[in-house]
Amino acid sequence: MTYACAREGCSRDVFTEQARVRLFSATGRPRFNGCFSGVLRRWRFLSELAGLILRHTNRDFSQSAFLDGFRAVDAQFEYHERVGHPYAICALQCITAVLKWMSRKHPKDDVMFVFEKGDPHQDEIIQMLRRDRIDLGIDPIFAEKRWHVGESIRVLRPLECADFLAYEHHKVLMDAYLRSKGTARTSLWALQEKGAYFGVEGRANSVIDGRFFELSARGFNLPRRAGAPMIEIPYEFNVLKDALKSQFLASPVERQIKVVPRPDPLPKLKGA
Repeated sequence: MTYACAREGCSRDVFTEQARVRLFSATGRPRFNGCFSGVLRRWRFLSELAGLILRHTNRDFSQSAFLDGFRAVDAQFEYHERVGHPYAICALQCITAVLKWMSRKHPKDDVMFVFEKGDPHQDEIIQMLRRDRIDLGIDPIFAEKRWHVGESIRVLRPLECADFLAYEHHKVLMDAYLRSKGTARTSLWALQEKGAYFGVEGRANSVIDGRFFELSARGFNLPRRAGAPMIEIPYEFNVLKDALKSQFLASPVERQIKVVPRPDPLPKLKGA
């Protein structure tokens, strides 16, 4: 899964109007593709849309998680009940990254976090903020991406921009992991300013895998599930390393040598 957010999204519909695409959604891609007469026109539209988003966005943030690693750890430890599900974990990682960036670039400004309403386990986000004592000043807002006003449809464009970024990062990550494609799409290349920030710490698509979930389970001193057999935990980064070679940038989790467990297990989240 991949989660993405943008500090300030595009609000203009220039290219979507030209291409006769009223609404953009990565999940509605078959219907979206039907608006185009050929592959080249579709590629050009996506690249131009990416360029438009880039020009109207101050900074993008993205967090991906490999679910096989999470499921293997969660099957053996009380992980989702105490730490949380991948959606909330990715959201918290994005929030932390945004706060860190804002403290450097805009220390006097406040920031409001808006999430698209409807994803499972969203209630865990506020619980995790309280647990980790992260004070945002105002709790995250869960908003509809689209809503009806009479016969018209209103759209919250920043959420569509985040949707586009999440799809592009998910696509390139899975292409590399499955070795189905060796290069990124031109639309992602445009979103990333043609590689201008490659290798710059904090600008890459952050990814967590089975190693992260295993280390955090040990660090939080999570109880093992009664009767759960020990199973191998996949380290998906190993596959990415082999596929990307010199393009692979090691994560802080990989550089971590040891974990000091909590003296007591992490308490359960409400409703778990």
